Amino acid sequence: MAAPLKCPNPGCPFLFDPMQVPPGAVIACPRCGLRFTLGVTPPTNTAYAPPPGYGAPLAPPETVSEFRGDLFESSTDESVGRPTEPSRKRRGKKSNPGEETPRVKAKYGSLKSIFVAAGIVFGIAAVGFVIVGFSLFNRFNRNREEADMELKFPDLNLQFQKPAPESGWTKHDATRMSFNAALFGYVKGDENAPAGWIVGDARRSDHAVTPADLRERVTELLDKQFDNVTEAEEAREEPLCGQPALRFLYRASDRKTGDTMILEVHALANKAIGIWVFSWAPERDFAGLSVAFQTVRSGLHIAKANDANIEIPTGTQTHRSKSGLFTLKDFDGLWTKKEPATSLDANGTLWLRGTPKSAGGRNKPSTVDLVVVEIEPDGDPKQQALELVKKSLPEGEPAIEEMTGEPTGDPPAGEMANGAVVTRLKVKYRGADSSVNKLVVFSAVASGGKLIVAYANCQWKDLPYWEQRLMRIVGSLAPRAK
Repeated sequence: MAAPLKCPNPGCPFLFDPMQVPPGAVIACPRCGLRFTLGVTPPTNTAYAPPPGYGAPLAPPETVSEFRGDLFESSTDESVGRPTEPSRKRRGKKSNPGEETPRVKAKYGSLKSIFVAAGIVFGIAAVGFVIVGFSLFNRFNRNREEADMELKFPDLNLQFQKPAPESGWTKHDATRMSFNAALFGYVKGDENAPAGWIVGDARRSDHAVTPADLRERVTELLDKQFDNVTEAEEAREEPLCGQPALRFLYRASDRKTGDTMILEVHALANKAIGIWVFSWAPERDFAGLSVAFQTVRSGLHIAKANDANIEIPTGTQTHRSKSGLFTLKDFDGLWTKKEPATSLDANGTLWLRGTPKSAGGRNKPSTVDLVVVEIEPDGDPKQQALELVKKSLPEGEPAIEEMTGEPTGDPPAGEMANGAVVTRLKVKYRGADSSVNKLVVFSAVASGGKLIVAYANCQWKDLPYWEQRLMRIVGSLAPRAK
């Protein structure tokens, strides 16, 4: 019996019987698929010499007494005994000496097909990601008109005069994109080691932009970009785009270098558009760059004095119960009907839920619930409404104080209600978690022989956002027109 012959592929351990194949035949290894021509059977004591390019031979494999049934059939890793009489159907046409034997695909061919298919799928996915990426990038370039020295943003009613080339400012899109900013981004001096940075951003809102909206975006962006952000000075009024604006000053740590940075932010509300310019530099250099920062900021202008494109969206919604005994007006677009009942009185006839808009980040206000109840009148309307409100409070013995001072926060834009008298209560639980403490706002009117009470509350921490908004909708309570 001739010695088993190893596949010439040094990484393949397959052995076969050369007596089954005539010399000169082209063989496809059933294990790895390598094609080679069988030469003269080497003597048993002669070491195998690999074809050129295959490197040094491996250690001699162990001799086996059984071989796979068909050298030209796809194989598996399981041991298969040599058949005594292979079927004609499996062997096919017998090869003659010197005739090339047809190659049959080994199992690795199916794996190859899988890899090819997977590659196609990943290729399609990659193209999709590229398309989405370009779409997101172009979101900042829509309605952007660029000339040599000027940028125009018609949808935001803004235009920007670029810094002069000799000013030392270099356009820097990486900085702009890191702030997700819509307008511009520049660095001062060496692009790889800037002395200062400045970024311009603007956003459209679905309501009149308030000082709270301006500050909230400042806080959100600085917390994402820097560490240890603290307010260095109280906000003060300072112009931007030739309009009265707010100026904020912060101290923070650069996340890459650890250097202490001074950050100056100018923010302006122009109807439904919020505008921000962020300027910063190392603390030791900031004062020396103040004029350079101001020069860039002065290039930003409002394009038109009056532009309907940025007007505040309008549309007051009126809510009423099935009885028709009252109306409530939502001037802010925050309120939607909530049935079944909210967390407040289940015996009400109208329930609304208020959801903050354009407010995010760590200090995002919570949603609030409002209910309107129709009860039988009994004595003083305000006192009766107060007793009803107390029943809706969490269990305990809170300290309840009526608030008579000026409300906190920014007044909501647009029309103000001139309806029912509004009462505000500070509800504080002794020793309780601060989230239990509340602001409660209520009003009461008589209509159709009923006392109509509207009330809502918010967490005390959300007072700046909700107080005047709750006063407005609760104050809009009006009896049925006669």
